[in-house]
Amino acid sequence: MCITTRTEPVNNYMYCDTAGEFGYRLRGRVPIRRDAHKDDAGTWVPVPGYISDHEWERLIPPNEMPSVRNPENGYAVTCNQKITTDDYPYIISQHYGSDLRAQRITARIEQVPLGAMTVEEMASIHKERVSISAKHVIKVCQLSTRQA
Repeated sequence: MCITTRTEPVNNYMYCDTAGEFGYRLRGRVPIRRDAHKDDAGTWVPVPGYISDHEWERLIPPNEMPSVRNPENGYAVTCNQKITTDDYPYIISQHYGSDLRAQRITARIEQVPLGAMTVEEMASIHKERVSISAKHVIKVCQLSTRQA
């Protein structure tokens, strides 16, 4: 007989409530691997699960997963970028999205005076189409055209 447990995959959750509490939480099941200290600890490429070196010992406890509650700056931003600092004790992944989208959203949020954010402004931020990386490419192309 095989017993399986269903679980939510690892996801980013932003939250707020009617009492003014807000924040971010990473939730899901993230294993702590025996070989986590190695550079190729199964986070860059698949590893053979039948080799005991790659077994996982336990899961990151839910209360030790990355989160922030009521940050002092008044907002939290997550766009699949790395959400921990280098001193976070566990390896979640080596594959993160670029932080350029988070930078752009942060810049847009910071352009709005504190307490003046509206639903319309947030909708505009969610629909943001400016690409910081495209701006860099355009700048490089313009420089190379001038030099030619």
